[in-house]
Amino acid sequence: MNHFFLRTGVAIACALGLASCGGGNDGQLRIGVSLVNVTKAGLKLQNNGGTFYDVTPGSAFIFPDLIPLDGSFDVVAQGLPPNASKCEVLNGKAKATSVSLQKIQVVCTLYTFNLGGSVSGLTADGLVLVNGNIQKAIPKDATSFNLTVDPGNGGTVTGKIAEGLPYAVQIFASPANLNCTISNNSGTMPAADVASIAVSCVPKP
Repeated sequence: MNHFFLRTGVAIACALGLASCGGGNDGQLRIGVSLVNVTKAGLKLQNNGGTFYDVTPGSAFIFPDLIPLDGSFDVVAQGLPPNASKCEVLNGKAKATSVSLQKIQVVCTLYTFNLGGSVSGLTADGLVLVNGNIQKAIPKDATSFNLTVDPGNGGTVTGKIAEGLPYAVQIFASPANLNCTISNNSGTMPAADVASIAVSCVPKP
């Protein structure tokens, strides 16, 4: 699974800042949260039992509410973006210090889907397809493929793509006696499996 972790120093900088980040004139702090995989609206965040605020997709969220320099925070998530199966708050409850304020995160787990298509003319082993850091060998006589790799026995399934992420499948290697080409091999992952990529192999002259 390709994962892309969206992070920023903005949240940390504003969490530690005072008036320069809107903290007021009495030395109070705003709470900044780093967001990971928050790519669609639907998530809400609350601090210390206050208002639940809508979170704009991106890499950081800054609470408009202030806390004292010696205060504590308790960040709670509610709701889910439509492309996420869960969103978890990490390091969301602590006394406000220069260390604790840098660790608050919300990490969403996105739904993922198979990426594959058709194969023609593959009369020999040796075809290898790649998408990012995912690599998969396609066996002789295959007529279809997907890039999902399931090692079984509790191993990590890789190769599925999260909704909204780009993909670009390439031929990494071809059988020695074949010329293989690929089409319909790039795009943005919808909320469904993709099976429109086409690999065609022909004998070398």
